[in-house]
Parts: sequence; C-alpha cells; structure tokens
Amino acid sequence: MRTERNLAIGCFCVDGSSVFVADEVLPIVAEIDQTSGEMRRVITWDVDSVDSKQPTATALAIHDGSLWISAPSAGGMVRVTLETSESAVVPLEFAPGPITALGSDLVVVAYREWRSIDEASPNAVSDHPVVWSGSEQDPSFDPSEIDMSFDVARPVWRIGRRGVEQVDLGGDVASIVSLDCEHIFATVRRSDHAVVLTPEGFGGVSFSYPATVIRFDSDFRGEVVAELHDHGTLFVTDSEVWCSDHGGRAHRQPGLIRVHPPGQPSDPVEGAISPDAVAGTEAIVVENARFRTDDATPTPIARVVALLDGSEVDTIELPARIDQYGDNEAVVDGPDIWFVTESGDALVRIDLLSRKAELLPVVVPTAAHRPSPVAPPGVDLHEHNTRSLETMRAELLGGWRGDDGTRHPFITGVEFESIELDEGDFPDASIVATFRSVHRPGARFGIRWYLYDELGRPEDPEYWGLHLMEEVETGGLPTADNDRPDEHGVLWIE
Repeated sequence: MRTERNLAIGCFCVDGSSVFVADEVLPIVAEIDQTSGEMRRVITWDVDSVDSKQPTATALAIHDGSLWISAPSAGGMVRVTLETSESAVVPLEFAPGPITALGSDLVVVAYREWRSIDEASPNAVSDHPVVWSGSEQDPSFDPSEIDMSFDVARPVWRIGRRGVEQVDLGGDVASIVSLDCEHIFATVRRSDHAVVLTPEGFGGVSFSYPATVIRFDSDFRGEVVAELHDHGTLFVTDSEVWCSDHGGRAHRQPGLIRVHPPGQPSDPVEGAISPDAVAGTEAIVVENARFRTDDATPTPIARVVALLDGSEVDTIELPARIDQYGDNEAVVDGPDIWFVTESGDALVRIDLLSRKAELLPVVVPTAAHRPSPVAPPGVDLHEHNTRSLETMRAELLGGWRGDDGTRHPFITGVEFESIELDEGDFPDASIVATFRSVHRPGARFGIRWYLYDELGRPEDPEYWGLHLMEEVETGGLPTADNDRPDEHGVLWIE
C-alpha cells in the first residue's frame, strides 16, 4: 500500500497574491497564498486517458478570469472559471504544452513530447540539410544517422472567441513569449535550417541547430527579428524581449541578444551565457553547487548579471537547490522570480529588490482529492506485472559484457539480494529489490517500483534500472544518520 503524499509540483503559475500549482500525476491544482503558504482551494478535473505517457498537466496560465490547464490526459485544454471553480474541456487533437496570450486569445503550442505520446502524430521527415562548419570534417561520421524526429513542427493553436484554429508559424516552435498581449515572439526552426556539425576531436562531433526569432502580430503576420546560431530561449521584460543564443561550438559566443524593441539589436551579452530568467535590467543564472573558498559544502546560489555588459553584479544564496532539468521554467512576476525546487515539494522566490530568496513549501495532502484508480482496458494486469519483473531481473542481474567478453555487474559494486513481485491490491502492485553496496559496507538498501501510477495507468520499467544506477553512482543512497532503517534493517530509497 503506497503511503499518502503531498502534492508534487508538476507545473505552476503566479497571479496576484496566489500561486497555482499542479500535481505531476493527479488532476489537482492547488491555489496557494504566496506570502503565508496557506492553501486557498483545490481544483480538480476529469481524466480521459488511460495512457501513462499522456501527462496530466504540462502548463498553467491565468487569462480573462479563468485558469487554463494544458491537460493532455483530459484531451486538450481545461478551462476553470475562477469565480465558480466550474471547469470545461476545450478538445485538441494533440497534447498541449506552453501557453501564452495574444490580445483576448490564447496561443498554445503542442507539448514537446507530443509525437512520442500520440500514435496519430505525423511521421518524422528528415529534410533539414546537414552541413559541416568550416572546412574541417570527420570522414568517419555518417550524417544520415542523425535523428530529426524531434524537429517535426509542433502544432500551434489559437483559442478565443472564434473557437479553436490551428495556425502555422513557419516551422517548429521551441520557445514562445507574449509582449503586452499585443505581439508574440517565437524561436522557429524552418525546414531549410541546417544542422551544423563541428568536429571535436577523438571522434566526437557536436551539433548546432540554427533558428530564427520571429515577431507575430495579432493576425500572425510575421517579421524576422534575429537569427540564432544554435536555438535559444526567449525572455520578456516590461518593454524588451531577449533571447539566449547558445552559440554552437563553431561560434563559441553564447549569450543573450536583445531582439526587441525594433532597430535595437545588441551584441551577445557573453557574461550571462545561459540565463534561467530575465527581469528588468538583470539576468539570473542559477548555480546549484558553487563551492565557497572557506567551506567545502556546496551552496546553491543565483548569480545576478547585468544585461548591459554581462558583468556579475551580485550573488544571492538560495534556500534549496533548483530544478534545472525538468519542464518548469522560471516564472517572473515583477521583481520576483519563482523556481521549483529540485525536490519538487516547494517553490523558491527571489526578490531582486531586496536581493533575498525565500522558500515556500507546498504542503497540500492529495488523498481527499485523488480520483479512484481505473484498471486500463485491454491490459492483462498479471501479464504486465510478470513481464515487468522479468525485465527488471534480466537487466539488474544480467549485467553487461565488455569488448573482451568479460561480464560486468549492471551497477558496479552493487550485489542484489532479491528482486521480487509484490502484487498487492490494484494499483499498488510493485517490484521490490534489496541490495548491498561496497560504497556503504554493512548497510542494506531497498527500493520499490510501482507498476501503475495513482490513476491506475501502467508504468514502463525501461529506465528504472538506469535511475537506480544514477542514485548509487552520484552518492544518492540513504544514510543511517539521516534515514531510519525499517524493522528488517533496510534503508529505503524514496
């Protein structure tokens, strides 16, 4: 039986004195007072999909008195009228993702993984030219092996008084922002954009993906405002729009470029390199583990960088590590910049005026709002359970062979004692593994993988072993000093 839990942050948005936070699995959004952390209300909606690849919520936005939720598992966009908490679904053909405003309408871009989670999506067409930077080439590299499937143009929709209409922005949209709801800016990779290859020595080749920044008006008439060497992320302030240009290995000039106002392009601000947020005249660069000279303990900090020249003007110590690898981007609200913590159970707010950061824990019990799990139709539960067990045993116990034929353990220094199926009551069936590690002599560890999520959707064990390997090899195993063993002396990995 899985333990009760609090809301785990999947995505969020800020509006007025409230923060709206969606759970990563359950169809739950909590409205939180951003000062006290008090829960004001919980919003729920119905889920249609029994496919665990369909995310529950990928983006939130407040617009015209309603909370809009990009909800792939509900079949489109969920609109919640804030005054009454009533909800309705706006159906979309594919999984929705980022949301931005244009006048009284919304512009929604398909979720970045839309093709892999929807069997009806079009096949990839690898029609981008592939070129080498400069005259140097690596004759051993075959450009035809490059996977272009990620580069198929994602659908974009306009939702408003005229209903839902699909719009063409000229290519694949990777980043999109709105300026005063009057214009949208998007980074677009057209089909004629090349993939640029650069030899790196020792047989390595790096990839650059040039893109174009386009400004669109309310009728989606576009104007090119910048060309990027290697894609980028857009940031909007009160009156300016900036874009990070990752530079590409051939150019080695990563930085920020001002793309608006018109006629005021800037040279790259090299000091900022790859910012996590831009507000006013400054950029924020998060460093989760900066080592101080007087202390061996890494301290997460935010570097404050001037947009004018890229110089570092300040550092702000953070109360927790920031999630830099999930889907959540920073949310800028005036002088405040919000981030999700790496643990996913709290938000960090940086106040650029006071140069201070504070933690806002999100403590929202989910049990009372959790829908009843539904067994997936057409799935033999016992077969799914036993097949998953066989997969995990083969991977964890089988190890791998080197070029000389020598067999190696799947995780160096780890010996598995048992890998068993604990069927339990649906949806609590799980695989339980216990093991010992040479890195922690005398300690016994356990991990449990649930075969269904809390909605009853089957889980795929494909990456469970790799995630455990990362836990072990990065020092993530629990310690007896901080974690209490169970009655059998097992330290459990959460």
